[in-house]
Amino acid sequence: MSSVRFDSKRIAIKNLLLWDRNSRIPEYLFGEKESEIIQELIERYDLLNFANEVVKDFDLPQLEKIVVVQRRSNMVVFEGNRRIATYKCLANPSLVKDPMIRNKFQSLGEQIGIRDSFSLDCIVTNSQKAAMRYVKRKHYNRNNEIAWSQFERDNYINRTVGPKDGLSKKETDSIYKVNLGNKVQIIDLPEDFKRKILGKGLV
Repeated sequence: MSSVRFDSKRIAIKNLLLWDRNSRIPEYLFGEKESEIIQELIERYDLLNFANEVVKDFDLPQLEKIVVVQRRSNMVVFEGNRRIATYKCLANPSLVKDPMIRNKFQSLGEQIGIRDSFSLDCIVTNSQKAAMRYVKRKHYNRNNEIAWSQFERDNYINRTVGPKDGLSKKETDSIYKVNLGNKVQIIDLPEDFKRKILGKGLV
């Protein structure tokens, strides 16, 4: 039996194949063309909205590697299918059936000048079982992360958004709540009373 291998490679998006059996895809699309899988992802997971985020942060270095299983000459994406589908639509808007959505993808793609030769950092393995460990850690175990509470989201706004950034009402409310919470915490009141006022995580 061959041993499990891992390699780090940069691979062009045109050479990366979406995995038709990933958990985002319904069974009736198993074995279908990649174009059909992309339509499903566009409709079910709002890839256009994701594409806006990709374009906005296109100048940032890649944070997470794509996890790929090599099957002979095929490079199959096990982790990162939504991202790869979005990059493919930005580079080749003709993949998008809906004309209005297609035009928006084209406009976004032109902003960053992306082509199907655009490459991403990938972890390539010969083992599906090994690749699934990444998938389980990322999606099933949520990367062992703890989602931010409203308190932590408010703190983020209060500590990172400046007055010149053009605050929305939601951001202004967040800053107000944090400042109010800070004042309540220094008042000489019983801790359980503060907790009732401020909520979980604030005391």
